Amino acid sequence: MTDFRALCAELLAATDEYTGMNPYMRLDNAMKAARAALAQPEPQGPTDEELWDSWLRLRESLDGPAAAARFWECAQAAVRPTITPISVSKRPWEREGWCDANQKCWVWNEGNCRWWEFIDSRMISFSHDDYTHCLPHWALPVPKSEVSNG
Repeated sequence: MTDFRALCAELLAATDEYTGMNPYMRLDNAMKAARAALAQPEPQGPTDEELWDSWLRLRESLDGPAAAARFWECAQAAVRPTITPISVSKRPWEREGWCDANQKCWVWNEGNCRWWEFIDSRMISFSHDDYTHCLPHWALPVPKSEVSNG
């Protein structure tokens, strides 16, 4: 994404030294406008709390609070960078922050299903080797994240 503030500052710095030699007022006026724009504070987006409140109002009218919370988690996961699934043998769910408050994380089911499941991490050891890879609770599995057992 282009940083227009940085480009504006670069343009201003590049032309600043020539202002005294330039007889045209247009350049001087443009530089004043650029200085004024750069003096303004960066726009601030809504806080997580404000977004959460808006989200709850929207989703509660349709699906209730439980669905609203789950949709919010998915929306947050969608904007995080993609990570590589980690083998179950490394027991990644024991890491701090890997599971949510209910001890759930994503696991790849290599059995008959072949899909990502959001399950209680304490159930992974009872899977009879069907679960092969894990992602943290905040990750959103995408089709390209599927793993092979080979």
